[in-house]
Amino acid sequence: MSRFTDRISSDFIMRQLMKGTMSQRDTIICRLDPRVLLVWQLFFAVAPFFLRDLKALTAVFLLVAVVAFLSHVTLLIFCLFVLGVIEKFISLLVIARFFGGNSEAVLPALILMLKFATVSLAAVAVYTTMDPEKLALALEWFRFPSWLVFSVSLGYRMLPIIAEDYTAIVLLSRARTPIPEPEGITGRIRWFLCHVKILFSAFYPLMLNTAKRIRVISEALELRGFYSGRQDAASKQLRFASLSFSGRDAAFLGLSALWCAAGVLL
Repeated sequence: MSRFTDRISSDFIMRQLMKGTMSQRDTIICRLDPRVLLVWQLFFAVAPFFLRDLKALTAVFLLVAVVAFLSHVTLLIFCLFVLGVIEKFISLLVIARFFGGNSEAVLPALILMLKFATVSLAAVAVYTTMDPEKLALALEWFRFPSWLVFSVSLGYRMLPIIAEDYTAIVLLSRARTPIPEPEGITGRIRWFLCHVKILFSAFYPLMLNTAKRIRVISEALELRGFYSGRQDAASKQLRFASLSFSGRDAAFLGLSALWCAAGVLL
């Protein structure tokens, strides 16, 4: 059991994070213009809430699912998405039952669950597989604040480092904490609670280490004139030169619009 837990908490999560932030740059979706992907995701973050028909919502969800499949969403993110959808659906049914609902509440709960699932899966398909540099360029092109663009780009790049720090803190805490033997039901419960306590207590030094690292990076960039250089017009033109709207982007938007129109009208 301990071997399985270590693999899930450290090696597996590290590989999935590295794969999601560094290794998804050659997929079909990642080759599209990041501005197109942001507009596409924004549309599917709003449009499902204006639909009430189950068939139309199912068609929209299938489109988003195909895009997520082409984006090569990592197994960790996909499992978290599935668990979140199941938890949302069950909680809606429990709330409906608590307030006196019957079997007729299943259909409204299913419709609401499809709306949340579509919005979540569209965000997962775009933001968990897009290159951080392309995402930062797209946000800057849409005139988002420079501090927000830099924070997004830095956050993406620091995810593997944060995961590695968290793993090291957890391993050190395990080495210094007397862990009870998982013998019997009481022993297993104490073993489980001890591990949960270690996992949660590791967040406090992790936040301090991350804040210290971000402060050092920000001071180093400020001394080198990073923030003033990003406001230069020539520098912006040079960065935006890599953004181009091609026929592939137009085909992606056209097929998405055609599929959604067919799902709503038919």
